[in-house]
Amino acid sequence: MKIKTSHILLITYIVTIIFFGFIYSNIPNIFNDGYTSFTKSLFHSTAIITTLGIKHSFPASGFGMSVIASEAIIGICFIALFAGNFWKTYVYKLQKAHTLSIKKQYVTANKRKLNMFTDYLLLIFSEYRIAYKQLMTPLSKISRNSKLNVDFKYSELKYLMENSANRAVVEIFYQRLDLCNENLRELLSNPEVFKNKPLHHAIISFLHLSLVNDPRNAILSTNVSKKRDNEIETRPIRVFYKTLKIQYRFLKIIRRELESMSIS
Repeated sequence: MKIKTSHILLITYIVTIIFFGFIYSNIPNIFNDGYTSFTKSLFHSTAIITTLGIKHSFPASGFGMSVIASEAIIGICFIALFAGNFWKTYVYKLQKAHTLSIKKQYVTANKRKLNMFTDYLLLIFSEYRIAYKQLMTPLSKISRNSKLNVDFKYSELKYLMENSANRAVVEIFYQRLDLCNENLRELLSNPEVFKNKPLHHAIISFLHLSLVNDPRNAILSTNVSKKRDNEIETRPIRVFYKTLKIQYRFLKIIRRELESMSIS
């Protein structure tokens, strides 16, 4: 257990009073009224160290004057130490209260900023979902009432490599994806996001997939490589298929966590 400075000062102060009281009671004729008992010596010591003084008693010798003067000086030093410690404690409490107030204001402002940014991100995610929907559904099958094809199959993406018109859908999707990545990187700098471990992990994983598994150049290339039997090379599509599946799962986690933080 840590002992406070004020407690140490108080204990030292009391020990000093007892010490000088012991001196006064054991040195004969130190005061003009002759021998004093230990109880009376404690009273003398207390009166001297607090600089109150004694009306009817005074030192009877030069040695007595030196001892009493020393205790008085020590008493003044103790008063200065007590005052300094009190002021230090008071200032510390003021600084702590001020720091907590600033921290509270910062947290409040940061949450407000995060909520506003979350609203903006949700709009971007909606644009991403639209591009995702267009990507997962061939142009010939898209209708106003068609739902998001989350459980799409690998075979449903082969149409993307058939001609340049289909690859335009991929370009739009990657534009939305780049916009998501840019804003998610900015979101990572928010301390509230770092506190939310599922959200932080989902954002890092989403950005990592975008950086590592990015077959856009192979898919958008006009010179698509072909096999011997004239079939289209499908390896970029396979990578694209797996990445989309995982990315969308992480995006749902990000959206869910952001919405829960916005509500709280």
